[in-house]
Amino acid sequence: MSGIFLIRPHLSAPILVAIGASIFSCHAALAGPCAKEIAQLEAAMNALAANQEGGTAHQSRDATLHRQPTSGSVVRGKEQAAADERYDRALLNRARTLDEQGDAAGCKEALTKLRRGELSR
Repeated sequence: MSGIFLIRPHLSAPILVAIGASIFSCHAALAGPCAKEIAQLEAAMNALAANQEGGTAHQSRDATLHRQPTSGSVVRGKEQAAADERYDRALLNRARTLDEQGDAAGCKEALTKLRRGELSR
């Protein structure tokens, strides 16, 4: 076996670390202008979705009107929450697509709408 292509054991760890760091830095360089904000909003949406599966979630505006819920209003509320989540996820995906295309203005506009809840009713 030729010794040209062998890596000495004491050098393998630093080389692997250097390769890993260069791959990570390339990935970070390829991330779009809104990548960090998208990740934060996606994490928040995932946390909210996990809470809803467990039976607890944030209190809706309608819940603050001091009315007793009926079985019909609970069903409608769950359906509306599911529709809102689908819409918000679609908007987040739109922001991600714009981010990948390097469209910072479009991405930030989509994220602003998502934060304000303009599109989820």
